Amino acid sequence: MEVFKKIWIALLLVLSTQSNILKGVRNVVHASTNTVKLRPQAVQAKSLDRELSNRADYSSIEKLNNEIEDLHNNIKRCVDEEFQHSPEEIMAFTDILTKCAGENYSIVIQTYARILFQVKEITKERIKNSMREGFCDDILFMCIDFFKAIELFIELDYDITKSLEFNKKELERKISPVKLDYLIQISMDKLEDYDNIRENLVKEREFIVSYFKDKIEEYKEAHKGTIESIDESNVDNA
Repeated sequence: MEVFKKIWIALLLVLSTQSNILKGVRNVVHASTNTVKLRPQAVQAKSLDRELSNRADYSSIEKLNNEIEDLHNNIKRCVDEEFQHSPEEIMAFTDILTKCAGENYSIVIQTYARILFQVKEITKERIKNSMREGFCDDILFMCIDFFKAIELFIELDYDITKSLEFNKKELERKISPVKLDYLIQISMDKLEDYDNIRENLVKEREFIVSYFKDKIEEYKEAHKGTIESIDESNVDNA
């Protein structure tokens, strides 16, 4: 519960700050209408597109899941191959982990961050494309607040669907309940795809730690009395 309280406070601050910034932009546009006349609908459409613009080439959800599976198989294969060496030939356990998963799991962490970024962009685009035409024309700032909330939960690495449910009352301070219900409804299956990928990544991190330590114990058992020369320092903290 304490974690969700922190999310609630962070969400309130972000939405409040973002709203103030957007109001400032809106006032500037209004002040310049003496020289440049833009149709409100065009301004709103362009603003929403800008907020949701793609920043990278997108991969499909299926491809991202395949990347997670490839990461799993490649690291497992690397670990298996290294533990096939004899006690005289095997490198230090911590060096095996560095070789297969990167220093301080850097290979895993970088892949995790890259995939989450991609799926975040895919998720936003899919939600945007599911909206009925013109939905955000008259409620642009409500739509922006909704996507900012989703981005916040992603950046905090939390389950989006559960976080939306828990923070719904607070979101209704910024977004009409009817409009919010519609946005959540069209978003749910897309957010579930995101949550599934996030869960797969979390499980992959847990698997690597667990599998590596299991291999160490198996190796120790198979080579009792012959591995004293192997550097096992910091294995538990690797």
